[in-house]
Amino acid sequence: MLRAHLDVDGDGLVPRMDTVGLWGRGRMRAAPGVWLPLRMRTQHELGHAFVADIELCWHSRAAVSATEALVDGRGLSQQGPAVSLGPEIDQGAGLFLWSEAILIPSVYATDRAPSVEEVAPGRLALDLPIGAQREPAVLEFDEGRPARFRARRCKSVGGEQVDWEVTYTGWRTVSGVPLPDHVEIRWADEAGPRLRFDRDGFAATIDVAPRIEEIRRALRAAATR
Repeated sequence: MLRAHLDVDGDGLVPRMDTVGLWGRGRMRAAPGVWLPLRMRTQHELGHAFVADIELCWHSRAAVSATEALVDGRGLSQQGPAVSLGPEIDQGAGLFLWSEAILIPSVYATDRAPSVEEVAPGRLALDLPIGAQREPAVLEFDEGRPARFRARRCKSVGGEQVDWEVTYTGWRTVSGVPLPDHVEIRWADEAGPRLRFDRDGFAATIDVAPRIEEIRRALRAAATR
């Protein structure tokens, strides 16, 4: 199942990509019935680090800038000047990283590859490396493609874990890699999706080091406050 998904042309090989970027547009539910348009760009060092830069828009203008990241096993959540750190942020950022990284074939050939076990037809149990910890997750397939990524995620600092789900639809092959055009994220204790995202672009083998180093410096600075 997983092998067939990753090996698009059936030659037994998968494209080698150590860094990737994805970007697109969407909407985030800021309050019941209130949706804000957004732009988002994610940069990955596959299996190791990621940075998601998000702009929430109001009347087509950027109103709030936010960042979600995981670098050196440490998570960062920033909205405007406010920065949040801690074990809950590490865990949540790690799950965000893997909800995208598992879609890229070569992540399964890295030293950070998740452990994978088929536990039922169309369902894989994942053991995800996040820093020095491991987190369980489930990846469900539909018609040969990933359809749902599920895990228990900390919703807030000091809060309890809640079922968190990412769904993928609209699959097509881009640069030799099957990718979804549409992604939705939801929390089990909410009535509907928290975020809807339409992918506009994808690029492989990009220079992610400058942005990752910026986050590394921001983590050091925030830890000393």
